[in-house]
Amino acid sequence: MRTARGLVVTLVALISAVRLDAQGYRLRLDTHLQRAAFRGIEADSIAATDAVVGSTGGPETADGFAVTCGGGDFCRFFRPGARQLSAPLVQQADATAWGFGVAGLSLRANARLLTDVTPGNKWPETEPAVQLLEGYAEYAAAPVTARAGRQIFTSRLGPTGFDGGRVMLRSMPLHLDAEVFGGWGLARASALPITSPVLNPLDEYRPVQRGLLFGGALGWSAARASLRADYARELEGDTHYFMSERAALSGEVRPLQRWSV
Repeated sequence: MRTARGLVVTLVALISAVRLDAQGYRLRLDTHLQRAAFRGIEADSIAATDAVVGSTGGPETADGFAVTCGGGDFCRFFRPGARQLSAPLVQQADATAWGFGVAGLSLRANARLLTDVTPGNKWPETEPAVQLLEGYAEYAAAPVTARAGRQIFTSRLGPTGFDGGRVMLRSMPLHLDAEVFGGWGLARASALPITSPVLNPLDEYRPVQRGLLFGGALGWSAARASLRADYARELEGDTHYFMSERAALSGEVRPLQRWSV
């Protein structure tokens, strides 16, 4: 009995000696609802004999729509479609959690839900209904920050989105910062892979595999000047051919107070 009691006391003492950081989280919810009216277009045609010469010298319909006549019996054109009413609803959630027993470790997720509350779901930007903008694990310390997951960041090369890893290094004594990143790229100006059918309904022009994206940056900053170089390259997933290659060099000089070049 004394042995068991002593073991319990020892375990309680060991558990009490272990530092347990409190977990925390931050959640932000944004809801946007708007009502919109828009008008599409409808394909139509008239008999070639009904086409008239318009003010610009080209063929038109009697009510002023430009037509295309290919030498057959009909001329084709587009006219305004019926008036459409929509009420797109966007629900966005941005969450960050920390306190997992490792100092500097946190998780972040930013997602949105899109729908049209009017019948028929006519609004064109609601597919896919659920979109993950960002979702990654981050380790942040004084000299290094590392992220793994879906990330979107902006540099001199514009917005860059990918699923992969990114490491940022800092040296205060040398006034230097550097970063490297790599992974599977997202479509430009989108939180979707380029292989998503939402981005291109013409399947024969859509890549079979996602592209490989990698790059880096190196920067130097002091009181009177700063210099930074950025580079990014994207390759096709199956053939590894070039999809894009971008580089930028930027600098700033501050000769006087409140003046910069």
